[in-house]
Amino acid sequence: MILIANGEPDSGENKDAGDVLEALGGRRTDDPISLSPDQFESNWADEMARFMAGRDLAGDQSGTQNIITYVIDIFDPAEIKTRKDKSARALLRSIAQQGRGRYFTAKNLEELIQAIEDILNELEAINSVFAAVNLPVSVNVRGTHLNQVYMGMFRPDAQNRPRWFGNLKLYQLGSDTGTGSLALVDANGAQARSAATGFIVSDAASHWTTDSSFWQYQPRGNPPSASDLPDGEVVEKGGAAQRAREDWPQRRLYTCTGDCTQGSELALTPFAADNGAITTTALGVADATERGRLIDWVRGADDLDENLDGYRSDVRPSLHGDVLHSRPAVINYNRGGEDKDVVVFYGANDGVFHAALGGLEAGDGRELWGFVPSEFFPQLKTLWNNDTLGHPYFFDGSVAVLTEDRNEDGRLVAQDGDRVHLFLTLRRGGRLLYALDVSEPERPRFLWKRSYRDTGFGELGQSWSEPRVARINLNGSPTEVLIFGLGYDPLADDLQPAAAATMGRGVMVVEAATGDPIWQAGPEPAGAQHNLTVAEMIYSIPSDIKVLNRDGDPQRLADRAYVGDSGGNLWRLDLHDSNPANWTVSRLASLGGTTDGEKRKFLFAPEVVYHRDDTGAFDALYIGSGDREHPFSISVADRFYMVKDRRIDPAAPQEPVVVEEDLYDATDNLVQMGTADQRQAAKTELASKRGWYVRLREGEKVVGGVVVVAGSTFFSTHQPSLPDANQCNSLGTARNYVLDFMDASATTDWDGVDGLTTLDRTVEIPGGGFPPSPVSVITQVDGRIRGAVVIGTWVADGPAPSDVRQRVYRFREME
Repeated sequence: MILIANGEPDSGENKDAGDVLEALGGRRTDDPISLSPDQFESNWADEMARFMAGRDLAGDQSGTQNIITYVIDIFDPAEIKTRKDKSARALLRSIAQQGRGRYFTAKNLEELIQAIEDILNELEAINSVFAAVNLPVSVNVRGTHLNQVYMGMFRPDAQNRPRWFGNLKLYQLGSDTGTGSLALVDANGAQARSAATGFIVSDAASHWTTDSSFWQYQPRGNPPSASDLPDGEVVEKGGAAQRAREDWPQRRLYTCTGDCTQGSELALTPFAADNGAITTTALGVADATERGRLIDWVRGADDLDENLDGYRSDVRPSLHGDVLHSRPAVINYNRGGEDKDVVVFYGANDGVFHAALGGLEAGDGRELWGFVPSEFFPQLKTLWNNDTLGHPYFFDGSVAVLTEDRNEDGRLVAQDGDRVHLFLTLRRGGRLLYALDVSEPERPRFLWKRSYRDTGFGELGQSWSEPRVARINLNGSPTEVLIFGLGYDPLADDLQPAAAATMGRGVMVVEAATGDPIWQAGPEPAGAQHNLTVAEMIYSIPSDIKVLNRDGDPQRLADRAYVGDSGGNLWRLDLHDSNPANWTVSRLASLGGTTDGEKRKFLFAPEVVYHRDDTGAFDALYIGSGDREHPFSISVADRFYMVKDRRIDPAAPQEPVVVEEDLYDATDNLVQMGTADQRQAAKTELASKRGWYVRLREGEKVVGGVVVVAGSTFFSTHQPSLPDANQCNSLGTARNYVLDFMDASATTDWDGVDGLTTLDRTVEIPGGGFPPSPVSVITQVDGRIRGAVVIGTWVADGPAPSDVRQRVYRFREME
């Protein structure tokens, strides 16, 4: 619904409207919604818009079919002088906010037409999908992030061909002008997220994006435009992709052939036609001519004339591939001391690992270099030809980072002995790990690589588990290590039901500097310096590992870790002893089963929170089950769990393995929503249990990680929808959950927050699909330190930490 208004409301039928709203169950005890100025606060229009946005109008269809209200406010700012005029603006803005739409202003016919077009274009937005966001750490304001939100993007090929468009774009967090709550904003400070679609609005302009005529051969966007600006919801426009296309003739692409040794500069092995180590055999091409064409195409040449201009020596539109699962690693080198020296490292499924300048300065967004490892050579022709079905994968995993500021001056300067090392995973790209030294970000160096063919790595599956950088007490010496699960077994886990795994079973610890295996645990460990046989570790471990440090240890040595496996088990690793031969593994919980409905998988790391209750101290583990790789499956009854581990002292006796019967079923939220007797009974039962769980809906599954912030637990789910001829949305239902970390009750009143639907402890996200993992951030917005949880384009306010110092100003007005 588009409401076009030019002044204050007629209050003649206001009481009737309130009675209707109450009869429909739409009035709340805390109504009316507060407005400032408040002259029209008693008008029910914004409460009615809230009700329509939150009511499912077609209960027989999956998802929520609701009414979204947009407002176009017709006025001339020069004529807004009275309190009544300002109050009318406040009401109209609130109607749009509560109605989950957007608020537009227009002072003439042209602006009115533009507003209507913007609204209609937004409703036709392309279903762009986003990888998890990341923000750089601020060096100058301790404990905070810079206000720079990096978002990897991808758009699948409509015909399921190999080549997908992708990009990396930069946004920021800003305050909503109507509510003061945090929101994703573009380079102009305007809200970038469409509450109606869940994606980027059509008229948004991300940072780094400039005007152009590049898309004149095929104008894109809503309305179609030849320019990159605004890039809006179009994945391939603007951002890092535009900068890379502009700079492509001077593009620095490197590889790693037989000349790579530890510490060697990648620039010595360029990915270019004059590197004879890139052979026709390695690339799988017929002859030298085809070899040259393929290399030039990977570098960016429009060899296939994608832009239909008749030339094959200009840049191709698809230069930047999809960023599907690779969460960007963002490093604030701060070499100039002004928090402006940021570099973003990320993988894409175009065969290239990218490094780009990541700040807000002129020239940022530009690609510094790209890395194409030799293991990818055979698949590059598949992208080039683009004539088969299916999508190839390359550096599709996340990036782990080790930084050392040796002189602790807040700057990462290689000449001072400071270090920055990257550890790259491939996910479905292969059974391989790479390590690069980027202490000088402009001059990357090869550090090491390991594959399943190397001694000690025979169990390595697809490298899904992001290596956790930690310091351990190794034989009395603090040593930097990587701790990771041994990966995903596609030969077993891609089947339904899954077959017995033959790879990825277990956990490994390697030296960060060399990649040499120190310790391995699993059913058949071999090749490490120390090997621990754990016969029950029969499932693959693609999940990241949660590593804990000793409380009060000034060296922050890791002494414990937790991880889940693809069979629904939770494992505890005790690494406190200085001798790895004494490290132990124990099963904390067994929450899966052998029947189809119980074959739960843990594909993401648990969150761990130290807490106390009347019984004593414990570590609370939060983890959700779900097979993201089979999104349409509805056979498994997935859960979200909180499990208590009371063995804080590793020398204490091990407790019995937790099973589901040991946990309180918090699905009905009786602790909060029951009668007085039900609430008391629920609290009593909860206190006697070893944790709790929430049953998810049919087919609903957890599809990302978990964060706990100030007592609230954030995670996201996806529920598939069956094909329906009456529905145009086949992406299923996406939900964000926010639960109390101790009893799973609701902690947030969603009414009026971004206008989103209240579904008990959940928020349904328009657009469907897979929400990325939540990211907890603390950053400065409009001069204030603000806390937030960001899930893709969705932003929820959170508390700022009390230990971050802020300026406090006091004044007294004097006549």
